[in-house]
Amino acid sequence: MSGKICKKCWEKFIFTLDDKDFIKEVSPIINGITYNFVVPEICPRCKEMHRLAFRNERQLYKRKCDITGENIISIYSPDKKYKVVSSDYWWSDKWDALIFWKDFDFEKSFFKQFWELKENVPVASLFWSQNENVMSNFTDSSENVYLSTWIYECKNTYYTWLSAHCNNTLDCYDCGDMEFCYRCIKSANCINCTFVDNSKECNDCHYLFSCDGLDNCLFSVSQSNKKYLILNKQYTKQEYEKIEEKINNNLEIKQEYIAKYKDLLNKTPRRNSYFLQCENVSWDDIMFSKNIENWITVKHSENCKNCYVLFGVKNCREINNMEIDSQYLYDCIWCWTLYKGAFNITCRWSKNLYYSESCYNCENCFWCTGLRDKKYCILNKQYTKQEYEEKLLEIIKYMTLKTQEWWKFFPAELSYFWYNESAAQELYPLSKEKIQEKWFKYSNYERPIPKVEKIIEAKDLPNDINKITDSILKRAIKCERTWKLFRIIKEELDFYRKMSISIPRLHPDARFNDILKDANPRKFYDRKCAKCNKEIKSMYAPNREETIYCEECYNKTTYS
Repeated sequence: MSGKICKKCWEKFIFTLDDKDFIKEVSPIINGITYNFVVPEICPRCKEMHRLAFRNERQLYKRKCDITGENIISIYSPDKKYKVVSSDYWWSDKWDALIFWKDFDFEKSFFKQFWELKENVPVASLFWSQNENVMSNFTDSSENVYLSTWIYECKNTYYTWLSAHCNNTLDCYDCGDMEFCYRCIKSANCINCTFVDNSKECNDCHYLFSCDGLDNCLFSVSQSNKKYLILNKQYTKQEYEKIEEKINNNLEIKQEYIAKYKDLLNKTPRRNSYFLQCENVSWDDIMFSKNIENWITVKHSENCKNCYVLFGVKNCREINNMEIDSQYLYDCIWCWTLYKGAFNITCRWSKNLYYSESCYNCENCFWCTGLRDKKYCILNKQYTKQEYEEKLLEIIKYMTLKTQEWWKFFPAELSYFWYNESAAQELYPLSKEKIQEKWFKYSNYERPIPKVEKIIEAKDLPNDINKITDSILKRAIKCERTWKLFRIIKEELDFYRKMSISIPRLHPDARFNDILKDANPRKFYDRKCAKCNKEIKSMYAPNREETIYCEECYNKTTYS
């Protein structure tokens, strides 16, 4: 084990012999010889920020397909001069990325050559497949999805992130098997719920935290298998319905209950980290996994370290947003069913990929982009197996000895996206000055003002959804916090009416940022158990108001 100083943030991080062995495990093998990557120069946190700067999840723009000329929705703003095509065209047989091949130039840096290749290869306007009526990014096998991200097998879903098997949800985050739910976080198997966080199998409930199996409950925390609770107090069905009606009919009374709920949230003990059926894990939000170190939001995975938001992954390190049978990967982002590789972006169903982007069903490819169903390619040029291995050895030697690029992730200037429109800005927000100080690019692009009949101030909206007419669909609402304009679509208005929810006063971006804050930051702190004073680690900062217990004290208090 050795301590190193990050060359980005200048903080100390630990690199172990086990880390060194893992890098050897994922390094490419050519003619029986392993060509190792070297010890990293920046810490895991800075590496994650860097990877996320290559991923735009939520910012969508109107532009034209550069091949067909049709109007499309894209993750690339109109001021960017890439070759952007519709997703349908990109997945069609009308083109082949091999035609853009390049010979490797031993007088140039690899990263410069890769950018020259990327400038010519068309990119898909959105990342999705097998959808119907979808205006969203990273969406699969879904129907009627609007401005959502990382959605799988969902229907009628709006402004939602990282969710699967959901139907009629809006403003939800990291949820599964939900129906008719609004502003729920890290919850599952709930029906007709609003503001329900870290809960499961709840029906007709509103404002819950860490609850399980509740029906018809309000403003409650850490409760299980109960009905007719309000602020953790038991009522009869008749008493409950009378109070509920009073809350629903009077905004001032509702705000009083919300204030009491927040006070109850702060006073009710929370465990420092959440694990479910796990073995030898650390950090938070980990389920059905083992041998996990420094990981957040994980299911059914094992033997991984410094990884974030994964499902069904084994033997990986320094990766983000990975799914389904991915193994032996290092410093990659958004890859699905990928076996062995490093420094890859948005690749699927492939193996032995290195320094590649948007490659699908490929094998033994280096420095490629936009390929499908290919083997033995370098900079999108096809080789025989023998030619490929010979060329590979030359290039690795060149990148190691001359340009010193062999062990580094793509530099920030090779991202299609500027930092402030990327996922990095959402999870690690920086000012314009800080973005440029860290050598990221900053976008000054501003969307055109929507063409509407009238702009209405959010503060002037009626609280009663029954007083909102269809005329709101022709207006733009000015966010009361950011002053950005946003619109309501018909399906969204129908949802608010069915759920008896007021029209939002905040722009979707502001609402999403609030959800991220409620879901906790991606940082761990040293603090003490509020009951036994034992040293613990938690995503709750020491200066926050919540009462945090170690797991032992939490279990004794909650279940005894």
